[in-house]
Amino acid sequence: MSRRRSHTAAGLWRKFPLARSESAEQILSLTPDQLREFHYSRLSSNDIHVFLSGNITPRIEALVTDTFSRIASGTSFGMSSLSFAPPAESPREVLVELPGSQQSAVNMMIPAPGRLDSSFVSLRCAVTALGGYFGSRLMLNIREARGLTYGISASLFGYPERSFISVATQTACDSVKDVRRLILEEIERMKDPASYTEDELMRLSRFLLSGLAATLDTPFSRMDFFKTKLYASTPDDYFEIQENFARRLDPANTSSKEAAELLVSTIADNFNVSRRITAVAGL
Repeated sequence: MSRRRSHTAAGLWRKFPLARSESAEQILSLTPDQLREFHYSRLSSNDIHVFLSGNITPRIEALVTDTFSRIASGTSFGMSSLSFAPPAESPREVLVELPGSQQSAVNMMIPAPGRLDSSFVSLRCAVTALGGYFGSRLMLNIREARGLTYGISASLFGYPERSFISVATQTACDSVKDVRRLILEEIERMKDPASYTEDELMRLSRFLLSGLAATLDTPFSRMDFFKTKLYASTPDDYFEIQENFARRLDPANTSSKEAAELLVSTIADNFNVSRRITAVAGL
């Protein structure tokens, strides 16, 4: 399984700005001195953000401040911004033959707007509707109704200037063509407001809201929310924007037609399958 996944990942991400492929020999050749040099070249008190969450006493705060203040103030390590190549104007595919495989890994990637785009929150919700939870379109159609896979998922990889919609699954080698066709058909079907039921919209809304509520479960999850705000450049009202959009998807708060149109417009604008990249390993 991991071999098939690694081949599809390599096919999809080979032109990604951060893509690297190290051999076992390169990893084994690293020395402790090289690792220490790398670590300290990037460790400066100028670049440290400390997050405390929970039952924080003045003593704990003073101890943390004292400990991290001892780290020397060096030269800040500048992170260069990611530069993505323009999306392809026509579909591309990467096929990797693995003789003897009983299953094939299928991964489809579609470029989309980044986190800084005003449509990013609605895009996340649309990706969830497609394949982000057990009651999603892909799971119900390709797994439950047709039994072509044990599991299929859609996720969103978000960066400030660009994001990528990813659909991933594994299926029998003789079902690859059917699965690829059904994924595209489901994306197309989601552009039809009449394809949404009141039950689907309600389930989606509740799933999104329960996920947001989980952010408040523990001190650690609350801390992670603020960390995400730092490294993902999310706006101050990011939580509120997501909550408001999720509530608008519930037919109890609006009409089913209006709720469906929110997803339809997002998918029509951002799910450009003509620019997709598909990687299949196994065959």
